[in-house]
Amino acid sequence: MKFVKAILLLESGKTFSKTTGDTPAVLVDVLGKNTLSRTVENLSRLGLGEVVVVAEKSLADSRLLRESAGGSALVTAPEDQLWRAAEQQFESAAEDSTHILIVRLNAYAELNYEQLLEHHRTHGNKVTRAFAGASEAAKPLDIFLVNSSRRNDAAFLLRSEMENARTGTPYNAGSEEYVNFLEHEADLRNLASDALHRICKMQPAATELRPGIWAAKDSHIDKRARLVAPVFIGSRARICPGAVITRGSSIERHSVVGNKTVVENGTILPYTNLGPGLDVSHSLVGSRHIFNLQRNVCTPIQDPRLLGLVPATAGARTLFSMAKLLIRIPGQIWRGKGAAAPAPVAESTVSYKEVFTSANNPQVEMPKAPPALAAMRRYGNQ
Repeated sequence: MKFVKAILLLESGKTFSKTTGDTPAVLVDVLGKNTLSRTVENLSRLGLGEVVVVAEKSLADSRLLRESAGGSALVTAPEDQLWRAAEQQFESAAEDSTHILIVRLNAYAELNYEQLLEHHRTHGNKVTRAFAGASEAAKPLDIFLVNSSRRNDAAFLLRSEMENARTGTPYNAGSEEYVNFLEHEADLRNLASDALHRICKMQPAATELRPGIWAAKDSHIDKRARLVAPVFIGSRARICPGAVITRGSSIERHSVVGNKTVVENGTILPYTNLGPGLDVSHSLVGSRHIFNLQRNVCTPIQDPRLLGLVPATAGARTLFSMAKLLIRIPGQIWRGKGAAAPAPVAESTVSYKEVFTSANNPQVEMPKAPPALAAMRRYGNQ
């Protein structure tokens, strides 16, 4: 598909509740990477001639977007000029390509783009729109394949902000293709769960230590914590002693799960400090807010001892850790030298190299799994 180019349009404003703050849904991490990053990777893997991300200036200036758009050309659009900038990019891309894929990035989609191109050619379409679901109940996606010679059709599509298009026979995604519209917090949670249960092709940005146990190499998991497959532990996340992570839960990067806290069927968003002794289930947690999926309600948490924030910058995190250490020192001096030292809160003693030997070599006897890993739920009354 080297003669096909892609233009991804990223708008500001489409956010969830206060759990994600001002971050658009497609920039929220799911199993270590966000939708923009995964879409760029998937399209680049197909061998497209070029992938261009057109984003409004308020987003394009953010470090998060620049990192996520790696491998693509990032174009900054002035405020309220996103669609005009996209039209200009189409005109530029049309000079040396046969087809252009135009995507308003507001959903996570695993489409067979080669099959979409074949459908487009077979039906002699000038513009083809993708749909998700069965034919009688198909839901339109903001994904269009346009012949590069049809500049007027592309202009008509973009000037109407994808509300109107002169399309041909639509393309309906098959049962083997996957779409998540990211319209609600539950969609974000379902996406993580579907990936961990292998319902979609999304791969966690981590190493699979045991079947269904995914953890980044730089994560810190205390040996007294328990991970019940399938779960995901992100980069530099910390799981403290006695914590239990279970039922498809996702602990994203730089998050902390406190002592004896249970996370069941939940997502802990990046830079979230979850306090000790809590029971968090069926929820999305971030920015000092908890969104309960069963009750469909978002609740702010004022007490930082229950739910706080981990500093986003490395320097601030270092100062944060030093401050916590200085707070503990007077208590240790008061107890005296003979008192037993408290158990480490987040320091991992798990040796991944020794304990999690690769199962690819059948001649190597796998060591006995440490208490940190479990294959079934063993807490509460279940």
